[in-house]
Amino acid sequence: MNKELKSRLQTAGLIPVVKIDEAGHAVPLAKALLQAGLDCIEITFRTDAAAEAIEAVRKSGLDVLILAGTVLDVEQADRARKAGADVIVSPGYNASVVRWCLEQNMPVVPGIQSASELTAAVNAGLGFVKFFPAQAAGGIPMLKALSGPFPAMQFMPTGGISEDNFQDYLKLPQVICAGGSWMVPSSLIQEGRFDEIQAIAQSAVTKLLDLKLAHIGINAADEGEAHQIAQFFETVFGFDARENPSSIFSDTYVETLKSPYLGEKGHIAISTPNVERAMTYLEKRGVAFNQDSIVRRPNGVIQAVYFQKETGGFAIHLVRKD
Repeated sequence: MNKELKSRLQTAGLIPVVKIDEAGHAVPLAKALLQAGLDCIEITFRTDAAAEAIEAVRKSGLDVLILAGTVLDVEQADRARKAGADVIVSPGYNASVVRWCLEQNMPVVPGIQSASELTAAVNAGLGFVKFFPAQAAGGIPMLKALSGPFPAMQFMPTGGISEDNFQDYLKLPQVICAGGSWMVPSSLIQEGRFDEIQAIAQSAVTKLLDLKLAHIGINAADEGEAHQIAQFFETVFGFDARENPSSIFSDTYVETLKSPYLGEKGHIAISTPNVERAMTYLEKRGVAFNQDSIVRRPNGVIQAVYFQKETGGFAIHLVRKD
Protein backbone atom coordinates (compact mmCIF):
# COMPACT_ATOMS: atom_id res chain seq x y z
CA MET A 1 0.00 0.00 0.00
CA ASN A 2 1.39 3.37 -0.96
CA LYS A 3 2.09 6.09 1.59
CA GLU A 4 -0.74 8.32 0.36
CA LEU A 5 -3.41 5.67 0.96
CA LYS A 6 -1.97 4.71 4.32
CA SER A 7 -1.76 8.36 5.34
CA ARG A 8 -5.41 8.87 4.45
CA LEU A 9 -6.46 5.88 6.52
CA GLN A 10 -4.37 7.10 9.43
CA THR A 11 -5.83 10.58 9.18
CA ALA A 12 -9.35 9.14 9.09
CA GLY A 13 -8.71 7.07 12.20
CA LEU A 14 -12.09 5.38 12.13
CA ILE A 15 -13.36 3.24 9.25
CA PRO A 16 -17.11 2.53 9.27
CA VAL A 17 -17.69 -1.12 8.33
CA VAL A 18 -21.05 -1.41 6.60
CA LYS A 19 -23.36 -4.11 5.28
CA ILE A 20 -25.63 -2.78 2.54
CA ASP A 21 -28.62 -4.78 1.35
CA GLU A 22 -29.83 -2.22 -1.19
CA ALA A 23 -27.32 -0.42 -3.41
CA GLY A 24 -29.56 2.64 -3.44
CA HIS A 25 -28.66 3.27 0.20
CA ALA A 26 -24.93 3.52 -0.51
CA VAL A 27 -24.70 7.14 -1.64
CA PRO A 28 -26.98 8.63 1.06
CA LEU A 29 -24.97 6.68 3.62
CA ALA A 30 -21.65 7.94 2.27
CA LYS A 31 -22.99 11.51 2.32
CA ALA A 32 -24.10 11.15 5.95
CA LEU A 33 -20.67 9.85 6.96
CA LEU A 34 -18.94 12.67 5.09
CA GLN A 35 -21.09 15.23 6.87
CA ALA A 36 -20.01 13.67 10.15
CA GLY A 37 -16.35 13.93 9.17
CA LEU A 38 -15.62 10.36 8.02
CA ASP A 39 -14.32 10.06 4.47
CA CYS A 40 -13.42 6.34 4.42
CA ILE A 41 -15.92 3.50 4.24
CA GLU A 42 -15.59 -0.28 4.14
CA ILE A 43 -18.43 -1.86 2.16
CA THR A 44 -18.47 -5.55 2.93
CA PHE A 45 -19.17 -8.37 0.50
CA ARG A 46 -21.66 -9.86 2.94
CA THR A 47 -24.53 -9.08 0.59
CA ASP A 48 -25.11 -9.36 -3.14
CA ALA A 49 -25.43 -5.57 -3.33
CA ALA A 50 -21.80 -4.90 -2.36
CA ALA A 51 -20.28 -4.41 -5.82
CA GLU A 52 -23.20 -2.29 -7.01
CA ALA A 53 -23.01 -0.19 -3.83
CA ILE A 54 -19.27 0.41 -4.34
CA GLU A 55 -19.88 1.43 -7.93
CA ALA A 56 -22.66 3.83 -6.91
CA VAL A 57 -20.43 5.62 -4.40
CA ARG A 58 -17.57 5.78 -6.87
CA LYS A 59 -19.77 7.24 -9.64
CA SER A 60 -21.31 9.76 -7.23
CA GLY A 61 -18.11 11.79 -7.27
CA LEU A 62 -17.97 11.92 -3.48
CA ASP A 63 -14.46 12.23 -2.08
CA VAL A 64 -14.58 8.91 -0.26
CA LEU A 65 -11.91 6.25 0.09
CA ILE A 66 -13.68 2.94 -0.54
CA LEU A 67 -12.51 -0.30 1.04
CA ALA A 68 -14.09 -3.52 -0.18
CA GLY A 69 -14.42 -5.71 2.90
CA THR A 70 -15.00 -9.41 3.59
CA VAL A 71 -13.41 -10.31 0.25
CA LEU A 72 -13.06 -14.10 0.33
CA ASP A 73 -11.71 -14.98 -3.11
CA VAL A 74 -10.16 -13.63 -6.28
CA GLU A 75 -13.51 -13.40 -8.06
CA GLN A 76 -14.85 -11.02 -5.39
CA ALA A 77 -11.60 -9.05 -5.42
CA ASP A 78 -11.91 -8.59 -9.18
CA ARG A 79 -15.53 -7.48 -8.90
CA ALA A 80 -14.58 -4.99 -6.20
CA ARG A 81 -11.72 -3.58 -8.30
CA LYS A 82 -13.94 -3.20 -11.37
CA ALA A 83 -16.63 -1.51 -9.26
CA GLY A 84 -14.14 1.13 -8.15
CA ALA A 85 -12.85 0.02 -4.76
CA ASP A 86 -9.58 1.57 -3.63
CA VAL A 87 -8.51 -1.19 -1.24
CA ILE A 88 -9.28 -4.89 -0.84
CA VAL A 89 -9.80 -6.10 2.74
CA SER A 90 -10.19 -9.74 3.74
CA PRO A 91 -11.12 -11.30 7.09
CA GLY A 92 -8.25 -13.81 6.93
CA TYR A 93 -4.99 -14.36 5.12
CA ASN A 94 -5.85 -15.76 1.68
CA ALA A 95 -2.62 -16.23 -0.26
CA SER A 96 -4.44 -16.34 -3.60
CA VAL A 97 -6.19 -13.02 -2.97
CA VAL A 98 -2.99 -11.38 -1.74
CA ARG A 99 -1.02 -12.64 -4.74
CA TRP A 100 -3.69 -11.52 -7.21
CA CYS A 101 -3.92 -8.04 -5.65
CA LEU A 102 -0.16 -7.60 -5.75
CA GLU A 103 -0.11 -8.68 -9.41
CA GLN A 104 -2.88 -6.19 -10.18
CA ASN A 105 -1.16 -3.44 -8.18
CA MET A 106 -4.30 -3.36 -6.02
CA PRO A 107 -3.81 -2.38 -2.36
CA VAL A 108 -4.74 -5.26 -0.09
CA VAL A 109 -5.17 -5.54 3.68
CA PRO A 110 -5.51 -9.21 4.67
CA GLY A 111 -6.80 -10.24 8.06
CA ILE A 112 -4.50 -11.92 10.57
CA GLN A 113 -4.81 -13.18 14.12
CA SER A 114 -1.69 -15.32 14.51
CA ALA A 115 2.08 -15.10 14.19
CA SER A 116 1.96 -17.56 11.29
CA GLU A 117 -0.43 -15.38 9.30
CA LEU A 118 1.60 -12.32 10.15
CA THR A 119 4.75 -14.06 8.94
CA ALA A 120 3.01 -14.86 5.66
CA ALA A 121 2.07 -11.19 5.27
CA VAL A 122 5.64 -10.08 5.92
CA ASN A 123 6.98 -12.65 3.43
CA ALA A 124 4.53 -11.29 0.84
CA GLY A 125 6.03 -7.83 1.31
CA LEU A 126 3.06 -6.34 3.16
CA GLY A 127 3.48 -3.77 5.89
CA PHE A 128 -0.15 -3.22 6.85
CA VAL A 129 -2.72 -5.84 7.90
CA LYS A 130 -6.11 -6.15 9.53
CA PHE A 131 -6.19 -7.64 13.04
CA PHE A 132 -9.46 -9.57 13.05
CA PRO A 133 -11.52 -10.34 15.02
CA ALA A 134 -9.65 -7.97 17.30
CA GLN A 135 -11.44 -8.41 20.60
CA ALA A 136 -12.15 -12.11 20.23
CA ALA A 137 -8.55 -12.76 19.17
CA GLY A 138 -7.14 -11.31 22.38
CA GLY A 139 -7.59 -7.57 22.00
CA ILE A 140 -4.86 -5.11 22.80
CA PRO A 141 -2.64 -7.56 24.74
CA MET A 142 -2.60 -9.93 21.77
CA LEU A 143 -1.93 -7.10 19.32
CA LYS A 144 1.01 -5.95 21.42
CA ALA A 145 2.34 -9.50 21.61
CA LEU A 146 2.10 -9.96 17.83
CA SER A 147 3.84 -6.63 17.27
CA GLY A 148 6.90 -7.65 19.27
CA PRO A 149 8.58 -9.82 16.60
CA PHE A 150 7.28 -7.57 13.81
CA PRO A 151 7.93 -3.99 14.95
CA ALA A 152 7.57 -2.53 11.46
CA MET A 153 4.11 -4.00 10.84
CA GLN A 154 1.09 -1.69 11.13
CA PHE A 155 -2.47 -2.71 11.90
CA MET A 156 -6.16 -1.98 11.41
CA PRO A 157 -7.99 -3.73 14.26
CA THR A 158 -11.57 -4.67 13.40
CA GLY A 159 -14.12 -6.86 15.12
CA GLY A 160 -15.47 -5.97 18.55
CA ILE A 161 -14.30 -2.38 18.16
CA SER A 162 -16.75 -0.01 19.82
CA GLU A 163 -17.17 3.54 21.01
CA ASP A 164 -15.86 2.39 24.38
CA ASN A 165 -12.55 0.90 23.23
CA PHE A 166 -11.48 2.37 19.88
CA GLN A 167 -9.41 5.10 21.51
CA ASP A 168 -7.39 2.49 23.41
CA TYR A 169 -6.48 0.81 20.12
CA LEU A 170 -5.63 4.07 18.40
CA LYS A 171 -3.20 4.97 21.18
CA LEU A 172 -0.96 2.09 20.09
CA PRO A 173 1.81 3.38 17.78
CA GLN A 174 1.46 0.38 15.48
CA VAL A 175 -2.26 1.01 14.86
CA ILE A 176 -3.07 3.11 11.79
CA CYS A 177 -6.84 3.08 12.08
CA ALA A 178 -9.67 1.00 13.50
CA GLY A 179 -12.74 -0.40 11.79
CA GLY A 180 -16.14 -0.63 13.42
CA SER A 181 -19.77 -1.24 12.58
CA TRP A 182 -21.35 0.41 15.63
CA MET A 183 -21.43 3.73 13.75
CA VAL A 184 -23.56 2.29 10.96
CA PRO A 185 -26.26 -0.05 12.37
CA SER A 186 -27.67 -2.20 9.58
CA SER A 187 -31.22 -1.57 10.77
CA LEU A 188 -30.83 2.19 10.34
CA ILE A 189 -29.36 1.72 6.86
CA GLN A 190 -32.24 -0.52 5.82
CA GLU A 191 -34.76 2.00 7.14
CA GLY A 192 -33.01 4.93 5.46
CA ARG A 193 -32.49 6.77 8.75
CA PHE A 194 -29.32 8.48 7.61
CA ASP A 195 -29.73 11.49 9.90
CA GLU A 196 -29.46 9.16 12.88
CA ILE A 197 -26.40 7.47 11.38
CA GLN A 198 -24.81 10.88 10.88
CA ALA A 199 -25.45 11.73 14.54
CA ILE A 200 -23.86 8.48 15.72
CA ALA A 201 -20.88 8.99 13.42
CA GLN A 202 -20.50 12.61 14.55
CA SER A 203 -20.42 11.46 18.16
CA ALA A 204 -17.66 9.01 17.26
CA VAL A 205 -15.67 11.71 15.46
CA THR A 206 -16.02 14.06 18.42
CA LYS A 207 -14.62 11.35 20.68
CA LEU A 208 -11.92 10.52 18.12
CA LEU A 209 -10.63 14.10 17.91
CA ASP A 210 -11.02 14.65 21.68
CA LEU A 211 -10.52 18.41 21.35
CA LYS A 212 -10.05 19.92 24.81
CA LEU A 213 -8.83 23.22 26.25
CA ALA A 214 -5.15 22.68 27.12
CA HIS A 215 -4.17 26.10 28.43
CA ILE A 216 -4.49 29.85 27.97
CA GLY A 217 -1.47 31.87 26.84
CA ILE A 218 -0.78 35.45 27.92
CA ASN A 219 1.60 37.74 26.05
CA ALA A 220 3.72 39.61 28.60
CA ALA A 221 5.59 42.73 27.55
CA ASP A 222 8.87 41.34 28.85
CA GLU A 223 10.38 38.75 31.16
CA GLY A 224 9.85 40.88 34.23
CA GLU A 225 6.12 41.19 33.61
CA ALA A 226 5.94 37.46 32.86
CA HIS A 227 7.34 36.70 36.32
CA GLN A 228 4.83 39.09 37.91
CA ILE A 229 1.93 37.39 36.16
CA ALA A 230 3.15 33.91 37.11
CA GLN A 231 3.61 35.05 40.70
CA PHE A 232 0.01 36.27 40.74
CA PHE A 233 -1.35 32.87 39.68
CA GLU A 234 0.87 31.12 42.20
CA THR A 235 -0.05 33.40 45.10
CA VAL A 236 -3.78 33.63 44.43
CA PHE A 237 -4.61 30.21 43.00
CA GLY A 238 -1.67 28.06 44.06
CA PHE A 239 -0.65 27.33 40.48
CA ASP A 240 3.02 26.37 40.78
CA ALA A 241 5.26 28.19 38.33
CA ARG A 242 7.38 26.16 35.92
CA GLU A 243 9.79 28.22 33.87
CA ASN A 244 11.28 27.42 30.48
CA PRO A 245 13.39 29.61 28.15
CA SER A 246 10.48 31.36 26.41
CA SER A 247 7.60 31.21 28.89
CA ILE A 248 6.38 30.36 32.36
CA PHE A 249 3.65 27.80 32.95
CA SER A 250 1.34 28.23 35.92
CA ASP A 251 0.62 24.58 36.59
CA THR A 252 -0.80 23.43 33.23
CA TYR A 253 -3.48 26.09 33.01
CA VAL A 254 -1.77 29.31 31.99
CA GLU A 255 1.32 29.94 29.90
CA THR A 256 2.81 33.42 30.18
CA LEU A 257 5.18 34.28 27.35
CA LYS A 258 8.23 36.35 28.20
CA SER A 259 7.77 38.40 25.05
CA PRO A 260 4.73 38.86 22.78
CA TYR A 261 4.15 36.12 20.24
CA LEU A 262 1.19 35.28 18.01
CA GLY A 263 -2.13 36.77 19.05
CA GLU A 264 -2.87 40.33 20.07
CA LYS A 265 -3.69 39.25 23.62
CA GLY A 266 -2.18 35.78 23.69
CA HIS A 267 -3.19 32.32 22.60
CA ILE A 268 -5.58 29.48 23.34
CA ALA A 269 -4.17 25.96 23.10
CA ILE A 270 -6.50 23.09 22.19
CA SER A 271 -5.22 19.56 22.77
CA THR A 272 -5.90 16.53 20.59
CA PRO A 273 -4.36 13.04 20.37
CA ASN A 274 -3.51 13.47 16.69
CA VAL A 275 -2.85 16.95 15.31
CA GLU A 276 -2.75 15.80 11.67
CA ARG A 277 -6.16 14.17 12.03
CA ALA A 278 -7.66 17.25 13.68
CA MET A 279 -6.17 19.51 11.01
CA THR A 280 -7.76 17.47 8.23
CA TYR A 281 -11.14 17.57 9.96
CA LEU A 282 -10.98 21.31 10.66
CA GLU A 283 -9.73 22.20 7.18
CA LYS A 284 -12.87 20.65 5.74
CA ARG A 285 -14.79 23.06 7.95
CA GLY A 286 -13.01 26.11 6.65
CA VAL A 287 -10.11 26.45 9.10
CA ALA A 288 -6.78 27.50 7.56
CA PHE A 289 -3.50 26.81 9.30
CA ASN A 290 -0.27 28.78 9.54
CA GLN A 291 2.10 26.27 7.95
CA ASP A 292 5.13 28.25 9.14
CA SER A 293 4.07 27.67 12.75
CA ILE A 294 4.22 23.86 12.60
CA VAL A 295 6.39 22.25 15.27
CA ARG A 296 7.31 18.60 14.80
CA ARG A 297 8.58 15.93 17.14
CA PRO A 298 11.78 14.04 16.27
CA ASN A 299 9.69 11.25 14.69
CA GLY A 300 8.07 13.72 12.30
CA VAL A 301 4.58 13.94 13.78
CA ILE A 302 3.17 17.41 14.36
CA GLN A 303 3.36 18.61 17.95
CA ALA A 304 1.68 21.99 17.44
CA VAL A 305 0.28 24.30 14.77
CA TYR A 306 -1.49 27.67 14.82
CA PHE A 307 -4.63 28.74 12.99
CA GLN A 308 -4.09 31.51 10.46
CA LYS A 309 -6.76 33.76 11.94
CA GLU A 310 -7.10 35.06 15.47
CA THR A 311 -10.35 34.88 17.43
CA GLY A 312 -11.21 37.63 19.88
CA GLY A 313 -7.62 38.81 19.85
CA PHE A 314 -6.29 35.32 20.63
CA ALA A 315 -4.27 33.08 18.38
CA ILE A 316 -5.51 29.49 18.41
CA HIS A 317 -3.24 26.51 18.21
CA LEU A 318 -3.57 22.75 18.35
CA VAL A 319 -1.18 20.77 20.52
CA ARG A 320 -0.66 17.01 20.62
CA LYS A 321 -1.36 15.28 23.91
CA ASP A 322 -0.01 11.83 24.76
